[in-house]
Amino acid sequence: EVKLMEGLFFTSRVGLDNEFRKFHNWTPAYFFTVTSQANQSTVEQSSWNNTLFQWENFVNYNTSFGKSNISAVLGTSMFSFNNSYVLGAGSGLIKEAENFGFIESVQPGPEFTTASGGASAVNLLSYFGRVAYDYDGKYLLSVVMRRDGSSLLADGNKWGTFPSVSAGWVVSRESFFPKSSTINFLKLRASWGQNGSLANLSPGAWKSAIGFGNAYPDGDGNLNIAAEPTILSNPELTWETAEQVDFGVDLGMFDDRVGVTVDYFNKQTINLLNTGVIPNFVGNNAPVVNLGDISNKGWEFELSYRNRFGDLNLEVAGNITMIDNEVTALDENLNFAPGAGVGVGWTATAFEAGLPAWYFRGYQTDGILQSESEAMDYMTQMGLTEGFSAGDPKVVDVNGDGTISPDDQTFIGSPHPDMIYVLRVAAD
Repeated sequence: EVKLMEGLFFTSRVGLDNEFRKFHNWTPAYFFTVTSQANQSTVEQSSWNNTLFQWENFVNYNTSFGKSNISAVLGTSMFSFNNSYVLGAGSGLIKEAENFGFIESVQPGPEFTTASGGASAVNLLSYFGRVAYDYDGKYLLSVVMRRDGSSLLADGNKWGTFPSVSAGWVVSRESFFPKSSTINFLKLRASWGQNGSLANLSPGAWKSAIGFGNAYPDGDGNLNIAAEPTILSNPELTWETAEQVDFGVDLGMFDDRVGVTVDYFNKQTINLLNTGVIPNFVGNNAPVVNLGDISNKGWEFELSYRNRFGDLNLEVAGNITMIDNEVTALDENLNFAPGAGVGVGWTATAFEAGLPAWYFRGYQTDGILQSESEAMDYMTQMGLTEGFSAGDPKVVDVNGDGTISPDDQTFIGSPHPDMIYVLRVAAD
């Protein structure tokens, strides 16, 4: 940190984290049982290198005049992460001994050795600025602006701009505020801001991918390994943005021994990053897309008590948060996007407009089939010949087409609690 002039400071910070990993393993030929045996010795060797570099430069200016105080920050930040690895494996060592348990001791021939490797890089460049103002500790204002550029996105979408602003009024510092130990502190707060995220992206996520593995025969009957597209490209991929509005009240009572905080928040996640959905006839896997928008809004209440009893400091606090979660927008080409799978052929969660994000999706039931005759009557009614017996749940024909099929799967529950409560006790 360097002082350039009165109230003006320049700061530069550099961080470097270098990680090297090596792995080596060899296994002799063995026979334990018919199902646990290896006819040849094997060996594996790999080397990994991860490098993280971060460099921040910013100037900080603080000044006061009269009852006004101003603080300003302007700077840049550079983040870079590079990863590379090499992996080799082989079978059939020329001698099963510790000093021969390496790749170079594998008998020659491509049928005995395999090798792979790769490298990736993530770079992020940010420009940021903040101006904070307060007048006599009563009127507070802060404005922040960020501009972030990432190598994870295609040209034209690499950069995102994320502003925020907050304001506060310490009412208890006003001359008209009654002097009382019952309510000795009162502050009103309001804020709005945006943050960008690419947490669900990996390097090259917007590009199409080529894979190997499928084979095709030639005219002589030989099998040739084919290369084919495996993931579609999506150069339109852009930043996921969280936009939040918050209004709050802070109360201090009985000489700040009792504290009360009330907040109303409305957070909108815009352009959520998630793997997309495409028709099966496309023949490739779907890329990551900006799937839709999510709304999280609600109230948060906190009540705390702190006091000193001799040498003991005690704090007891309780917090209650009530959240309403809803998907407010989805790709217009989709009715819903499938989520996590359970077992074989059942998608347990889904993302659908008008419902909680990643709600539980399944069959609604209407009691239990009490007997085989009731099960037969139910299957006849549903146009089925098998699949249900006494003791099975009676599945509801949600879409009313007279039969039971995957189209009858629907909303059966939300993964998001209506209320979260926390009790905290601290003593020292």
